[in-house]
Amino acid sequence: MKRRIFGTSHTLAVSAAVLLAGGMVAWATVWGFDRIADEVRIGALASAESNAPQVAAPIAVSFDDVSLKDAPFIGSATAPVGMAYWFDYQCPFCRRVEQEVMPRLIEEYVKPGKLRIYFKDYQFLGRDSYEAAVASRAVWEVAPELFGAWHSALFARQDRENGGWGNRDDIFALLETIPGLDVSKVKQLITQKVDEYVARMDRDLQEGGRFGVQGTPGTVIGTRLISGAEPFEEFQAAIEAVLNKTP
Repeated sequence: MKRRIFGTSHTLAVSAAVLLAGGMVAWATVWGFDRIADEVRIGALASAESNAPQVAAPIAVSFDDVSLKDAPFIGSATAPVGMAYWFDYQCPFCRRVEQEVMPRLIEEYVKPGKLRIYFKDYQFLGRDSYEAAVASRAVWEVAPELFGAWHSALFARQDRENGGWGNRDDIFALLETIPGLDVSKVKQLITQKVDEYVARMDRDLQEGGRFGVQGTPGTVIGTRLISGAEPFEEFQAAIEAVLNKTP
């Protein structure tokens, strides 16, 4: 798998099919499961062989077309503006968004009930990304009200890409720092439902590709795709455009 690093985002130079195959293998190594769906892996590799990377034409996007099923989110479910945010837990540009943009979005739009943010997996930077994402799926299922705190804690603890922090023991230790979280239940779900979680993660990644997301972070608000760690004002403009169309 090849990666190219641009100024504001991590960008893929391979098909989502290769990511699926490689990601599932990496996940299996991480979580100690030997069984992987061979038919999925074989099909993904076959698809990759027949699809060379190419520069895609601009894609018309709409948040209304985003699948919200099983997606963790923060904010009111009835907020007038929705935001789909594809990310990787090890992406330094995602961390920039988390530190410089998310706090303002939460204060100015989420808390007042204007914005709901859906978190869409685009984990491709390595095994630590998968470890974090699998645990996050379990946290969402056990305590959705604590997902935001957990998500923020992961990015706060992030070191350099594949820098050594983020294995299973690290993730389990971090879970213990979230007040009110039933850690034993989270661990149980990680073991019991990991195949299901990985399948959801793959659906997110493939969906992102259909929306023109080629790296992280990638965000859809209204009919706009924001690629990379753009400043707050870019997100604000997209949100206000939707709000101004709302009766």
